[in-house]
Amino acid sequence: MHPIGLAHVVILAAMLTLSQAARGQAASGAPAAIRYGFTVDWSRERVSSQGKAGMKTSDGTVIESTTSNTYVGHAKVTNRSSAPLENLEVQIQMHYKAVDGKAQTDEQKTTKRTIPSIRPNETVTVDTEPLVLKVFELKGGYAFTDGSPSRQADSIRGAVVILNHGGKQVFEYASTPALKNLAGKAKSGAPAKK
Repeated sequence: MHPIGLAHVVILAAMLTLSQAARGQAASGAPAAIRYGFTVDWSRERVSSQGKAGMKTSDGTVIESTTSNTYVGHAKVTNRSSAPLENLEVQIQMHYKAVDGKAQTDEQKTTKRTIPSIRPNETVTVDTEPLVLKVFELKGGYAFTDGSPSRQADSIRGAVVILNHGGKQVFEYASTPALKNLAGKAKSGAPAKK
């Protein structure tokens, strides 16, 4: 016979209590804690490009052109959580650099969407609102008197994707490490803080 010590009795009593509590929670219908987990892949796509001639010389030669490029971002969200999720809120911040002469500002455009339902291991693609970026260019041989570059182009820096469920943030993804610090710090169209 194996003697049972006091320590063994205490451990068995604690296990029995935990087991009864778990059965009581299941019987009462109380939700089990969700272990959140996600993978996010982000990409961008140029969906249109439109050029426009600007200034002309006296003989009609175009010396300036502006091109408007329209981009849409795609966030592929895969649910790696322990349960299906309802009403998963997705916030996508597309960070970009806006150029105006010598001035450059960090800005962002935010899109918010809700995924009505996503099962474990299911992937859903969420698209952003269109973002229009400009490219301004002087033709060869011409320059600005203030020393601004003859080619000025806005550019996308990347994206931050924030997932919220039940009113709390459950995941954050940044396409580049530099953007991790900018998440949520700038309002749409406002300069981001460095």
